Amino acid sequence: MSYSKLLLPHRCQIIGWILLVAAPIELCVDLLMFNVWRCINQNYSHYATAILYFLFFTGTFLIALSKEKEEDEMIQEFRFRAIAITAYICVFLFAVTGLIYVLNIVVHFLNMFIYVLFRLMNVSFPYFFLYIVIFKTFLLISRYKAKKGN
Repeated sequence: MSYSKLLLPHRCQIIGWILLVAAPIELCVDLLMFNVWRCINQNYSHYATAILYFLFFTGTFLIALSKEKEEDEMIQEFRFRAIAITAYICVFLFAVTGLIYVLNIVVHFLNMFIYVLFRLMNVSFPYFFLYIVIFKTFLLISRYKAKKGN
């Protein structure tokens, strides 16, 4: 079965990059409004955070699940490797943070509980980003080797 049928068209990747670039710009504007201009109240801050999460999540989602311009077997192999490496890293990070919280459970139980719930709700943000970094690194290395070989 060709997994490229499950991927979004390449133009979705371009939209994803635009959204991903818009996220830090929106964050900078919010920080300026909150810290420098002092014109944001607490309710707006919650909306701004939701917008930031939406931009970052949607951007990374579209980039991670969109086709490259030319999708072939080598790129599918890179996708599989990137997914596998990302999964290993995610499990390792989950185990380490879980161990830290278990060791600290007596002192900060409530804070830990709230933080773990928050992390579970937003678990896909950093992992989509990590997958993109690993996958794009594989692509850059293979293009460099191909260029160097010629």
